[in-house]
Amino acid sequence: NCEGPCEFAAAREGYAGHVSDLEDVLKGRDREGGFSRRMLSEMRSASDSRDFERAMEIRDTLRRLDGLRARRPMAVPVALEAVAAALPDGATVVEEAITGSPDILRAFRFAGRGDYFCGRGGGIGQGIAGALGVKLAMPERPVVCITGDGSAMYSIQALWTAAHHRLPIPFIVLSNREYRILKHNLDIYRRRFATGSNLPYAQMDLTDPDLGFVAMAAGMGVAGVRVTEPEELRAAVADALACGAPRLIDAAVAGKAGAS
Repeated sequence: NCEGPCEFAAAREGYAGHVSDLEDVLKGRDREGGFSRRMLSEMRSASDSRDFERAMEIRDTLRRLDGLRARRPMAVPVALEAVAAALPDGATVVEEAITGSPDILRAFRFAGRGDYFCGRGGGIGQGIAGALGVKLAMPERPVVCITGDGSAMYSIQALWTAAHHRLPIPFIVLSNREYRILKHNLDIYRRRFATGSNLPYAQMDLTDPDLGFVAMAAGMGVAGVRVTEPEELRAAVADALACGAPRLIDAAVAGKAGAS
């Protein structure tokens, strides 16, 4: 009865194919920067430990990114790849990206206590303010805040507190100019109750006028920059981490209509 050995041989052959597939996906990515190097390192660690699930997750993440890179405004996963590439080891991420949260968990590898903070739901607006508390609690660690533009507006005045106490935190606002989570929720409700509307997403766009986060930050003593390209975002995050003061980065990203 070779059931056990045959199953093992088949699994091993399948695993070798998966790893070869991953090597093809990752080929040449070492030159792309820290994010890809970390992903390649994780892939090899997964290979050594026979962690099929993590290896396939890396493959799928990178393939998805390749399909999104040319889109503008930036796709959220592409923007987060740029942020991840700029962060040093030991950085802490405080996030309230709402619809971007799943992509944050794919882009970053949170390995230890204190690497990642977020809300558990039921409220909105804790992202920017929460980052201040995390930095005060862990002053020795680089702390980066990633927030959506809608959630940022609930506690934008926390930027003044960051300037007042000279807390060196980069605040990255993923600006899709809408309350995207509410649009998704409305889609669910309409499917559930079979209802339509001639106003698909009334009062859920943050336009006319657009929110000027750089100007708002400047009014509270925090310098800021608006970016539209992944390379600009990566450089802005690196500059913000090096400057020793709070900084705001307004990153233009795709909304619901441009995300699929």
